[in-house]
Amino acid sequence: LRNLDRCLEAGLSRCNISVHGWRPENLAQRGGTLKMHTHRQRFIARLLEAGRPIKVNYVYTGPEVEEDLAELLQWAADKPLIVGLLDNLSNEDLGPHQMEKVLVRLRGEPARHLVDEDPHSFSTTHLLWEDGLRVEVKDTQLGQVAPWRSCAACPERRACREGVFAVRLTPAGQLRLC
Repeated sequence: LRNLDRCLEAGLSRCNISVHGWRPENLAQRGGTLKMHTHRQRFIARLLEAGRPIKVNYVYTGPEVEEDLAELLQWAADKPLIVGLLDNLSNEDLGPHQMEKVLVRLRGEPARHLVDEDPHSFSTTHLLWEDGLRVEVKDTQLGQVAPWRSCAACPERRACREGVFAVRLTPAGQLRLC
């Protein structure tokens, strides 16, 4: 957490966190450890404490992760953060409409649907529930546009909010480009 505190002191304004399994057992299925899970939870707690905007990105791979996703969504409901639900880039059957159906099945109908037509990125649907849960789903199936070939030549790259060229803090405490 010292590296995170240094980043916060240097002016870190927001943070996107990629979650590869919310529960320890789901993280372990993707090569994670209990130590990594504990560190991630402390990292998120420290960001919440610092009051920085947070987005927790979760890749939905299919029905086998629904219990894990449901637990993340329940935890996130009363937190000042956004859950970004992403489709599995290698599964053409898991697009934005399927993501929304999964969310409705797990959480019921959202109270509000808002669409953000970002001219520099993908259109995004923001789903909000009465208990405070906020989830965003990209309206373009990400697997159809990966691996972001057009980003390097994009004239809007400097203003892009997508974060494709964001700096990431690795679990080992190193800063790297996406």
